[in-house]
Amino acid sequence: MDELIVFYGVLLTSGYCTVPRLHLLWSLDGDVHNSSISNAMRRNRFDEIMASIHVVDNTKCNNDPFFKVRPIFQELNNSYKILPFSKWLSVDESMISYYGRHGYKQFIKGKAICYGYKVWSLASSGGYLYHMEPYAGVHTLLPETGLGHGPSVELGLAEQVGVPGGCSFTHDNLFTTLSLIDEMTKRGYGCTGTMRQNQFFDVPFKPMKEFQKLQRGFTEVLSEGEKLLVRWSDNSVVTVASNVENIYTELPVRRWNREKKAYYYLQQPQIIHSYNQRMGGVDLHDLLVSRYHSTCNEGTERFRDRLKLDHQTGSLTIMNTRNTDSGEYKLLIISDSSDSKKIFSVTVHGVSAAERDEVKRNEGESVTFDPAVARKRLGY
Repeated sequence: MDELIVFYGVLLTSGYCTVPRLHLLWSLDGDVHNSSISNAMRRNRFDEIMASIHVVDNTKCNNDPFFKVRPIFQELNNSYKILPFSKWLSVDESMISYYGRHGYKQFIKGKAICYGYKVWSLASSGGYLYHMEPYAGVHTLLPETGLGHGPSVELGLAEQVGVPGGCSFTHDNLFTTLSLIDEMTKRGYGCTGTMRQNQFFDVPFKPMKEFQKLQRGFTEVLSEGEKLLVRWSDNSVVTVASNVENIYTELPVRRWNREKKAYYYLQQPQIIHSYNQRMGGVDLHDLLVSRYHSTCNEGTERFRDRLKLDHQTGSLTIMNTRNTDSGEYKLLIISDSSDSKKIFSVTVHGVSAAERDEVKRNEGESVTFDPAVARKRLGY
């Protein structure tokens, strides 16, 4: 048991002391060596445990696609309940990075992590996670309400977690429907979210094409019982529905006028301002997690033992190039004042000429990405 505790301690420490490869923590090089890890466990013993450890008995397979890691999700979800629920909650989808083969691996365009497992998450507006449920199609362990996919996810999370009445949910247009707002009102929850055009049905708003021609700052407001619907024209048209605020109010916001090249003020609906402030708790949690990402998939590095970084010049060298290394590479230069990106197109074959921002090398040679131009532009 003590050895397993040390093993998990190594995984947690790797999230704080990030290195390109986990084995580098045992390296004798001063820039990557971690004496606390190397003194606690030998590298070969760590590899043996990594290859052998299981969290469930594989002979007890069931219909749950995530049965092998289900105990981890259950334990984490139980541990999240140590803190009381915030009044303002956020529901959204998260991504767990994974590039292998699996039937439930997803691709979501526009996400910071495009490939991996999708997880339905419930978090506070401040980024504290209360519950997460991996998406597995019809095998997702969330109750079906008959109100549609998005509403079923939100109501299912609220039921599983046991969210007390009086809490308010914020979410994007994947979840928001008028029937969801009615159901949340019956259950004693607040609900605010953006809406898609195909969810309006008999709502007497102006046609979208006609509304888009109106000047910036124009607003349409509808109120029915506990529901308040607001459509506002900004850079794009946004529609928000809520049962939290049933009285329409406005506040001034600053916008940039391209023609006059100056700032000016226009009136923004209070409900949209409140939504912008309280939405994004799940995204904030993902950002915090990315700061301490633990490296476990040791065998998937593409450039194992072939990367060399010059800490004085910032040059990155790929040694012993192969035909499979051809492609586009994005180099990110980070400084205290700003960031800069540079794209290199690398082709590995028998051409020796080098064009601007394009590097071509013979197979077996080295490729160096020198950020000198970007470094000069940033002043360091």
